[in-house]
Amino acid sequence: MISCGPSLPQWTLSLKSLPALKEKDIELWANQSRIPEAVHNKGYGNFAESYVHDVEVRTAIDGCCVRAKCFKSMKKNDTPHSLNLKLSIIDGCVKISECLCSCKAGEGDCNHILGLLYLLHHYCKCGYKTVPTLQSKTSLKQTWHIPARTDGITPKKVQDINFQKISLSKSVEGSAQAKRFRLDGVKSSFYNPVETPLPCFQFINLLSHNLDSVNSGA
Repeated sequence: MISCGPSLPQWTLSLKSLPALKEKDIELWANQSRIPEAVHNKGYGNFAESYVHDVEVRTAIDGCCVRAKCFKSMKKNDTPHSLNLKLSIIDGCVKISECLCSCKAGEGDCNHILGLLYLLHHYCKCGYKTVPTLQSKTSLKQTWHIPARTDGITPKKVQDINFQKISLSKSVEGSAQAKRFRLDGVKSSFYNPVETPLPCFQFINLLSHNLDSVNSGA
């Protein structure tokens, strides 16, 4: 009879083996990896906009391995990127290593890995024991009054698009030439009950003084 060795731990949604990842650990790793600030900000945006999903954890001897998916920023309907990393505890600090991503960067020092790290930090900060499941639309508050992200970006024919030109009016004041930009056709169509221009400050101060006198006399 052939004896099998110990099997590897399975990928689960449990966060019990996840070290207490802190924001300073992420910043230290980003500085050591020489990640630009623009990439760092985009990575936080991946977390904030819920681009990172399908997080799974596997227990390791000195920490855990994490894998997840991340939507592509410009092509959300395409196959998402695959993310992998390892978190271990060394001398009381969390070490981030073995970062891999299926994007062109490949090395793992990309905005997708940063989005996953910020998501794991969020799990630790909230005290989650398991990866939270995505809530269905029926269990959330209604959002009919909130405009969709794609409002106003529907495709149109070229002949149906209205182009407006910015006109530049020039006026000469003394020897200096002043320039003033004006966009024709863009103005408020709401009814304005107040005459323009508004009254001077002396009139406003006098009116305020008279109103205070009436209130004090009452």
